[in-house]
Amino acid sequence: AQVGDRFGIEPVEILRVVLSKQDRRGLARGEGGSIPDVVARRLSGERPATPEQRAALLRLFEERHEHWRQQLQWMNLPPSWVDVRVMKRRWGSCRRNGKITLNTALFKYPLECVDAVIVHELCHLLEFNHSSRFYHLMTQAMPGWKKWDRMLTDLATRY
Repeated sequence: AQVGDRFGIEPVEILRVVLSKQDRRGLARGEGGSIPDVVARRLSGERPATPEQRAALLRLFEERHEHWRQQLQWMNLPPSWVDVRVMKRRWGSCRRNGKITLNTALFKYPLECVDAVIVHELCHLLEFNHSSRFYHLMTQAMPGWKKWDRMLTDLATRY
């Protein structure tokens, strides 16, 4: 599957998210190597390089957040919203006021891993700990979450 397929958007939109205006100008002038070289340089960073990329990432996370809220209507979740920021030690966090913060580094991982983090944070809206009740909610909400959690952990050691 192509990257565009995985994120449910056209590959051109992915390049718009990954490449800064400066990168695009450099490529147009024949500087900075090939498109794959530039993409690899951008993907190796800890966060999206420009405000436009951050905004595009936030839009993607908001879409996935809304998708999962609809899937989990049966849980009667309280209101929540998404923000992004650079985080050194966490993939996400959830506050009692409904604010879900996601790590900008998640842009490097498969969408299923991102979904697992979002579902994890949504479950925290009902259970603000990692008790057996919390993990039971996770399994009800996303039965295959352990696979994606393991993949996220494994891939994180490579990046």
